[in-house]
Amino acid sequence: MRILTWNIQATKGCDNKFDVHRIVGRIKQLGTWDVICLQEVSKNIPDLNGDDQPAIISSEFSGYEPVWGPGFSAAGANHNRCEFGNLTLVKAKLFQNSRVHSLPSPSVDVLQMPRTMVEVVVGLDGHFVSIFNSHLAFHSSAERVQQIQAITQLRDQVLSKYDSATVPDSWGPYRYVNECSTVILCGDLNEDLGTDVFDTEILAQGWFDCWSLQNSRQPRQPTCGCFDQEQWPQGPHVKDFFLVSRNTSINTLRVDVDVATDASDHQPVFMEIAL
Repeated sequence: MRILTWNIQATKGCDNKFDVHRIVGRIKQLGTWDVICLQEVSKNIPDLNGDDQPAIISSEFSGYEPVWGPGFSAAGANHNRCEFGNLTLVKAKLFQNSRVHSLPSPSVDVLQMPRTMVEVVVGLDGHFVSIFNSHLAFHSSAERVQQIQAITQLRDQVLSKYDSATVPDSWGPYRYVNECSTVILCGDLNEDLGTDVFDTEILAQGWFDCWSLQNSRQPRQPTCGCFDQEQWPQGPHVKDFFLVSRNTSINTLRVDVDVATDASDHQPVFMEIAL
């Protein structure tokens, strides 16, 4: 299974031009994907080119099921809804079910936007994995920590249902309960490697960094700041991750970063796994 994650910055490239087709073209150029997880996807927001990016991107990937998780839906011009969030595309034959989770938004004295996490369950022949696609708070560490804790709690709920020895007979809407032995979290976590938050709230809480599992002897590839050093004066660094739950049943075959494209201020990151 091949999974790609990318913060596309509402399709704004490092040339300050919005171009959804450039984003789509790069994703296709990089290969064929079973799951595509995108963050910072915009719908009808005038400041962000005003286009319906979830609809345009979804239309370019026939044979995929789109799951759109906006953090808000506000009234816009001409009866349009203005939305912003995460989009996950799953090959139809692999798509089992999905949920969209609102993340904590505590009162903090800095800029905030409502954040979500899109959860999809994918797989075949009884081998399923739950994939969390998220984009965490940038301006507030306190907000980001609460969001990480909420995601970890959701992970534990999924795993505990899989581990449960007794599951009652279900019917109707009660039957759609995610039961997976593995959870993958991907996206722009807005947290740097080696911080206290990363060590105590992520690694110490049962998440494994997939890059470290697969590429421990290689220099870390940056996922942000490679081209846009106006927004990122610190230069190339890592903010985008694949994390996997500790009791995973998958085999990580490859984790890599496309460091060549400047179609966004972030780089596409991709992973290959065997179920």
